Amino acid sequence: CIRDRENNRLYEISVSDGLTNLYNRRYLEQRLSKELSYAKRFRKPLTVLMTDIDFFKKVNDTYGHQAGDHALRKVSEILTEELREYDVVARYGGEEFAIMLLATPRSRGASTAERLRRSVEQAEITFRGQNIPVTLSIGVASFPEDADESDALVGLADKALYRAKRNGRNCVEVE
Repeated sequence: CIRDRENNRLYEISVSDGLTNLYNRRYLEQRLSKELSYAKRFRKPLTVLMTDIDFFKKVNDTYGHQAGDHALRKVSEILTEELREYDVVARYGGEEFAIMLLATPRSRGASTAERLRRSVEQAEITFRGQNIPVTLSIGVASFPEDADESDALVGLADKALYRAKRNGRNCVEVE
């Protein structure tokens, strides 16, 4: 029915980021709360990664905002391609992405984060014939080791992300 299709389209718009086509922060927060409840009930691990494109302002200043948008889209594609179908990738802020790794313990979450970091670093991102070097800093926090509430889990992953930035960027830090 036309009404159902329109409602589905409106729902997709409400949970998606227009530039990257990833989920948005609101969707991630709602989904994380549900997935964490499930993880607690069934004693499953869950890992959150907070990522940030290093020196993104420099990308925009050097290559222009269109190139920055292109880099954001390419990074979102890499993250999506490198993860499992049921993991959740969301644009969390300007150049920040949050990733929810379901049924994933901290150690595997950290190795996944390192694989993502390397994939982005090694990617050839070009815009109008110019190569744009892009790297990620990533923070990792997990349930049950680090926190058992969604806000705390995101906060700890974010804290680890900022530690990665202080420690030279283009690295992974685990809470």
